[in-house]
Order: sequence, then structure tokens, then C-alpha cells
Amino acid sequence: MSKIYFYFLPAALLIIAGLFLIFVSSRRLGFPFGYRTNLSMQNLDVWNFSNTWLGTYMLLCSAVSAGIGFLFLRFIESDAGVYIVIIISSFFPVIASYITGRRTYEYYDDNGLRIK
Repeated sequence: MSKIYFYFLPAALLIIAGLFLIFVSSRRLGFPFGYRTNLSMQNLDVWNFSNTWLGTYMLLCSAVSAGIGFLFLRFIESDAGVYIVIIISSFFPVIASYITGRRTYEYYDDNGLRIK
């Protein structure tokens, strides 16, 4: 049987990344770690909005990842279950980035001015 913490490692990493985006990266424009697109780099308001949303989505994804880890731990107690949890959880940051990009373009125009 594989170690239990491997099932929940992706969730823990998503929690760390989400909290870092919300509390550290979203306060400094151009911080090396953050949601960096042409629009999000326009001004501090867009940067804060984008990084806060991405961090929030990462926290939500961590809850889903923990749920998937619990299900696979409960029903598939093998190394294959760990690999499946890691593979599924690796898609969550991509999905969160896509949703954040859509949300940012919904609230800001191309010049970084707020629409809504």
C-alpha cells in the first residue's frame, strides 16, 4: 500500500500556491510568481484582481483534489491511485488559469480600465 500523504500532496500544494497568490503575489505588481499576462501587468488593480481570483480558484481546486484523493484512497489503495490523483490534480491550475483569464477580460478592457 502506498503512503497516505501522497494522495493529499497535490491538494496541499494547491493550498500553498493559492494562499501565496492571494496574500503575497497579489500585493506587488510584477512579482515573479503570479498570474502574468499582458492585461494583468497593466496596473496594480488588474494585477490584484487576477491574482486574487486565481488564488481563490486554486483553493477551491485543492478541496476538489482532496476529495478525489480521499475517494481514491478509499477505493483504490495502490500506486495507480496515487498517479491518477496526481494526473487529475495537475489539470486544476490550467483550468483555474483559464477561468481567471476569462474573468479578467470580463471585468477589464485591453487598457486595464475596469468595465464592471
